[in-house]
Amino acid sequence: MNGLDTALTFLAYTCVILFTLLTGFIIKLAVDLMGLIKSYRELADTINEELEPTLTELKKALDNINSLALATDKQFSAIKTSLGSAYNLAYAVGTKVTGGAFSLLSGFLAGLKLFLKK
Repeated sequence: MNGLDTALTFLAYTCVILFTLLTGFIIKLAVDLMGLIKSYRELADTINEELEPTLTELKKALDNINSLALATDKQFSAIKTSLGSAYNLAYAVGTKVTGGAFSLLSGFLAGLKLFLKK
């Protein structure tokens, strides 16, 4: 055997060994990926099972918060209406009292002027 034949034989054996190692690593990688996929499926199933009741409770809580907000809005509207009515009433009474006081004061001053002229 000459040197070239030895080198080619060594190269062939090296390629077979490297191909075998590479195939082994690829098979190991495929097995690990299958395990990872199985774990992800179990995780997705667990999350799906836990998510349903959580979403139901969250929906109930949001409905309660919404009804509380609506009730509070109604109460504020009632208070606003009451305060608006009280303000309008106070304004009307104040206007009439001011007008009556002004009329009373003008009448008193007119009478005083007549009395002082004589």
